[in-house]
Amino acid sequence: MYIDTNFFVQGPIPVNAVVGVFNYSLVGMTFLIALLASYVGLDLIGQLRAEKNAALKVCWQIGSAIVIGVGIWSMHFIGIMSLHLSVPVEFDLFWTIGSLVIAIIIVWLAFFFLRNEQASKLRLFFGSIVLSFAVIITHYSGMEGLEVRIDVLYSPLLFFLSIATAVLGIAIALWMAFQINIKSVNRQLIQNILSALIMAVAMFGMYYISMKAAVFVPRAEPFSGTVEAASHVELAIAIAEIIGIIFFISIVISNYRQLRMNAELHNQQIKYVTDLEKGIAIKTEDVVKKNKQLSDVLRHVNEMQAQLLQSEKMATVGQLAAGIAHEINNPLSYVVSNISTLEKRVLKLNINNDISEIFHETEEGLSRIQKIINSLKIFSSGGEDLSEKKNVNVCIESAVALSWNVLKNKCVLHKNFGNLPDIFCNAQQLEVIFMNLLINAAESITDSGEITVVSTVNDAEIQISVSDNGSGISPDHLPRIFEPFFTTKLVGQSSGLGLTVSYNIVKIHGGTITVDSTVGKGSTFIVHLPIQFTDQNKKTLGNRKRILIVDDEVHLLRSLKRLLEDDYDVITAVGGKTAIELLAKDNAEYNAILIDLMMPDMTGADLYQYIAMQYPQVLHAIIFMSGGVPNAVKDFLNSVENPFLEKPFKKEEIISAIEKIK
Repeated sequence: MYIDTNFFVQGPIPVNAVVGVFNYSLVGMTFLIALLASYVGLDLIGQLRAEKNAALKVCWQIGSAIVIGVGIWSMHFIGIMSLHLSVPVEFDLFWTIGSLVIAIIIVWLAFFFLRNEQASKLRLFFGSIVLSFAVIITHYSGMEGLEVRIDVLYSPLLFFLSIATAVLGIAIALWMAFQINIKSVNRQLIQNILSALIMAVAMFGMYYISMKAAVFVPRAEPFSGTVEAASHVELAIAIAEIIGIIFFISIVISNYRQLRMNAELHNQQIKYVTDLEKGIAIKTEDVVKKNKQLSDVLRHVNEMQAQLLQSEKMATVGQLAAGIAHEINNPLSYVVSNISTLEKRVLKLNINNDISEIFHETEEGLSRIQKIINSLKIFSSGGEDLSEKKNVNVCIESAVALSWNVLKNKCVLHKNFGNLPDIFCNAQQLEVIFMNLLINAAESITDSGEITVVSTVNDAEIQISVSDNGSGISPDHLPRIFEPFFTTKLVGQSSGLGLTVSYNIVKIHGGTITVDSTVGKGSTFIVHLPIQFTDQNKKTLGNRKRILIVDDEVHLLRSLKRLLEDDYDVITAVGGKTAIELLAKDNAEYNAILIDLMMPDMTGADLYQYIAMQYPQVLHAIIFMSGGVPNAVKDFLNSVENPFLEKPFKKEEIISAIEKIK
């Protein structure tokens, strides 16, 4: 073996330099091997990166290094044989085998940098540099294994260009391959092919640029070979066949592993979906059970509420029993008397002229009984159906039609209806309200007058006003007009339940009814009905408001409780400290809190500050009261928006303040 003393060409190329001729069949075979080596190499890199088992990863690294090292060596060895020189060419066994071992070792080192699935950019850079040098060193060490009678020198520019081609092309190919999502099979195949093509062009280009850089200068010494060379073409074909078999086996192994991984992934997905379906089924069953439990609890709560409502109504009816007995017994007395008289006269066949009057009085008495019973049915019914969606204007028109016989001879009726939305209500009960208001208005008119019905709507509620220019209501009677059996009419003209029933119907619908009246000028009743009517504000007689009254005067607390307990659930607290205990016990669940400002243990202002810190959600429900207000307390009242009642006050003043709380 002859070792050159110089590596690069010094000066101009010698005129006697030997020019080689390429066998293009072997050139094509060289590129094909480069392409196959690149594709198999990238595929093996992908398998290496995807392997989770440490021991198997080492096996993949060693096997891949051998396959790719042999592939790179084969490409360059066949490439060298594709060049035909005019002098005999043989190969030094040491350099030839040494170049193969070098290729395998350097490829193994390159795969060491590329083995991790989440390889950093720095590891990618070093891996591409090392793999490039595997290609470069394999080629140039193989060139040193040539046994020829010529010296092989290299053009410096083309030599470094060949190195740059290998480094840049392989780096680009690896960068593209590393963009692959390993779980995406189609994208992996397309990207592997494109990356393999770029890497093959880089290795093929490096080789033929280096061959272009080589300058073959004849030597004067005689040639002495050490190895007998076979036919280059036959040897190249044999090497190509061997490397082809190696590549085929590698691809089969790689694809088998990929198919196994896909099968495992598919089984995992099936197991995941199965477990997910089981989990969903269990959760669905649990949700169904919970919904059933909630439905049962809600039904039980509704039943208990209906029972409580019915109990309270019955208690109220019990309090009114005496009045009911009086009102019913009076007409019943003359009905019985008249029936008895009628019976005697009919038996005696003594048909007197007053028989018609007897029947008329009997019918009138029965009619009164029927009206009272109908009113009591509405007042004491076990539940209210508020599921019907109706336009209130329709209910007013129906009430007008039913009342027209009373209205037509007493007044001129004016109607001014707004464009009202439909609301959930009991239409028949609303008709009862408007019939009572219209008939009362007509009966308040002595000779002839006017009645005006107006319906309007705002963002929160519908308002229906019924106004008349009749006799009006006395201020003494005004606080009692909604009490059962209270009436200003003569005995026998009214049951006294009309406005009571109307008040309760409005309350059932979550609304309020107010009245403004002046004696001699007339009265105006206004019905307020909420638009957004939900289960929460479908109020019935059983859903009473809870109020807390705080004062240091025990007698006053008892008096206020007796005054308000017919309308509200009243809880009393003697002083601010007791109030704090009750607030904590009931979690401040009160619709209104009446607080005396002047208490010895804790002033009303101090209690207000405590509530502001602990229960800010009920600050708006506080109503202050006092018998006298010092200047300091006036400053406090001016600083808050809560209402103030000055003692002594009337029941309607308290109720008005409470009902204004939203």
